[in-house]
Amino acid sequence: TQDGSEPDSIRSPVFDGNTILQQHTTIKAKAFKTGWYSSEVVTFDFLKNSFIPDSVRLLTKLNDVHQAEGAVTFFNRKLGAIGANNPAWANYWAGVRNNDMVLEARFDQAIPLTSVGLHYMVEEATGIFPPALVEVWGAVGSESPKLLGKLTAPLPVKGEKPSLKLVQKELPMKQVSYLRIIARPYQKGNNRYLLLVDEMFLN
Repeated sequence: TQDGSEPDSIRSPVFDGNTILQQHTTIKAKAFKTGWYSSEVVTFDFLKNSFIPDSVRLLTKLNDVHQAEGAVTFFNRKLGAIGANNPAWANYWAGVRNNDMVLEARFDQAIPLTSVGLHYMVEEATGIFPPALVEVWGAVGSESPKLLGKLTAPLPVKGEKPSLKLVQKELPMKQVSYLRIIARPYQKGNNRYLLLVDEMFLN
């Protein structure tokens, strides 16, 4: 299934290898055999990323503990995982808490940008929250950057299970050769919450 529903042996299509995905898609699959119990459900996330910048740099510091590969982290096609004992947890997440995450990306040739997405972790119990706000600024050539869009993500509820999520913003098609992406950690009163991002998606 591609709509989040549980696969079953009567209504769900059988995988035939001919499915073509055009956008971010979550696929749930189950195996069935006559006379046997079905398998457990497995879930696959397919995340589309059309453009990789020719150069990237961070304009603000990452947390000392969550450095990953610095600015390269966001376009290295390595997704993080949940669970502090997993190497993908320790090595693939770039994090900020006390300042914004500000990334600058440049392209040798202008690209036709139509959406921007961030893949992040939520772990409410340990204070890992979605970004409070993401701003996307863009320009082509020597223009001054203009605000292309803002992204917001829902806050977790008390007791919510840890999860990996994507926040994405569709934009009017814009030719850009320069991007500045600003992700602001969530703050409530004097409490600042950790923001962990492993990948950014430009389409």
